[in-house]
Amino acid sequence: MTLEPWWQETERCIGLLTGALRGMQAQASAKGTYVAPPGRTASRRRREVASLRHLTEVIAEHRWYPPADRNLVAGVLNGEHSAITNVELVMAVARACHKIAGTPFPEVDQTALRTAVAHLGHLIAEARSRDMQAPRLLPMPQQRVDARDPSTRSRSTTTWAISAAAAAVLATAVVVTVIAVRPGLQPSHAQNPSATSTYDPDSTIMKAMLEVEKCAENIRIDPRVAGASLVKAHEPGPADAPAPNRRIELHFAQDARLGWLAWARYAQSASIRDRMWIDWSYLNSPTPGKTDQWRQCGPYPITAGRDTTAIQAVDNAGRPRWFRACGQAPREDRPPTSKRNSFCTGWHQPPSVD
Repeated sequence: MTLEPWWQETERCIGLLTGALRGMQAQASAKGTYVAPPGRTASRRRREVASLRHLTEVIAEHRWYPPADRNLVAGVLNGEHSAITNVELVMAVARACHKIAGTPFPEVDQTALRTAVAHLGHLIAEARSRDMQAPRLLPMPQQRVDARDPSTRSRSTTTWAISAAAAAVLATAVVVTVIAVRPGLQPSHAQNPSATSTYDPDSTIMKAMLEVEKCAENIRIDPRVAGASLVKAHEPGPADAPAPNRRIELHFAQDARLGWLAWARYAQSASIRDRMWIDWSYLNSPTPGKTDQWRQCGPYPITAGRDTTAIQAVDNAGRPRWFRACGQAPREDRPPTSKRNSFCTGWHQPPSVD
């Protein structure tokens, strides 16, 4: 994903700060030992030193940032904007790392860290302000199937220039609500004449799917829109875990010019090695394991951000698409008995399409 110049510098600074914090965590893991919090018996299961749980326990014990939460600690280490700009939360994570490692945390270093976090908060606020003022390009240049004559499948590269005013319309057009996923929910074929549940590799629609880029329109989501969207479905992970500590979500937002957009969000992560992607298909229920029945956009590393790029819910030829969001945890975080290396939502469309 190409970032504007002002976001490039901001993301570089986020990388520097999270890199320093992960270095503290690595030092704590190498030098420290796990000690159960006062009043709590040691678990029979070996605890990983300087893990998210361990850091949270130390923060809670010393009341450096009540209430302590593993998701907040993960947000700091992953560079999540709301967490990495929270001075007291970042300081609590840093103190916990030094406490576990048994190393001093001089006042001069604490002051430097506070200054860095405050400066990063200023950079992010400034970048968001620039977003509001500057024109944005949505979608990114991409090859598309010609809507005028699908049988010819001619390709063209189109760049859409949207003014700041149109970007504001995009932000306000988003439906901010959460829809409960009903068991057995299926798209309505009556509303979508081109909907199909039968796979025919020689059909025009399946050939068209395989000729489109994996990420289709590859639309870059405005940060303001990413924070307010409709959550159609979510799935905990890792797959088969007795206590899931991750969550992948399928998001939709409505754009006045492009219609409904779909993307995946890794809403809850627990490792910098987590990955995510969004799958799309012209079939309403692709056969599991038959990867030629859908396209996979990704995977994206969690370190690149919590959102994938977006895809139009209806293509330029008027054909509806179905989507699912998928997440993946590193092998060492998956249950040893599980044969599934990823966890995905079901297949869905936005409400005005299904």
